Amino acid sequence: MITDFRSYLFAQSRIAEEEGNRVYEVVVGLVTEIKDDTKLCRIKVKIPAMPITDNTHICHWVSVGGANDRGWFSLPEVNDEVLVAFEHGDLNRPIILGALWNGKDKAPDNNSAGDNPRRVIKSKTGHKITFEDKEGFFQVEDGGGIGSMKIAKEGKIELTASQGDIAIQCKDAMQILAGEITITAKGNCDLHGKSSGVDATGTAGVKINGNMVMLKGSTIDFNPGGVAQAATASGTVSDVADPVKG
Repeated sequence: MITDFRSYLFAQSRIAEEEGNRVYEVVVGLVTEIKDDTKLCRIKVKIPAMPITDNTHICHWVSVGGANDRGWFSLPEVNDEVLVAFEHGDLNRPIILGALWNGKDKAPDNNSAGDNPRRVIKSKTGHKITFEDKEGFFQVEDGGGIGSMKIAKEGKIELTASQGDIAIQCKDAMQILAGEITITAKGNCDLHGKSSGVDATGTAGVKINGNMVMLKGSTIDFNPGGVAQAATASGTVSDVADPVKG
């Protein structure tokens, strides 16, 4: 409690001194280091505009949905431009509000038409997720331009690998249900069943076409359990020499 005028002046001078060391405006900083040994994902930032000897600050980073073991994890890179605020103006409590695009650091999309149809998430190596509202598609692309997945508004889904393979694996059963299914291979098209074999069933019939059709197995049954019918064959039979009589 202030009991005399001298104490009042002293208290006011302390307040003025403390206020003189506070910054209530947001300032622009440059990221100098992103490694935090405490694993709190704090970021070291240099603030060129602040007229103090040590203008480097260790800042907390504002994240979308940041909480215990969840949230949007995307730290800035060294030399990125960021916007910094100070809790209650205290220089010892800096917080990075976000990163800034500028003349050097370009945005992943420029909204040149002004209709703002896209939302884009892009990593530093080029991995990109695009939400396109005008053309109506959602797309995931890898940074090398090799693989992509695209879901279009008309319901078409495209999974593309310009190089390498596509592998689909699951522990139990996998079902593919469609009105029509077409499988085309530039080379061989193989179907393998390790335990129960491979079944091909069609209510209207099953057709096998090819320049050469080979059936191989320890046992081959035609129409097993059905009505016995005569088998017919047509073609040219070549004379073959008797291997015994010559």
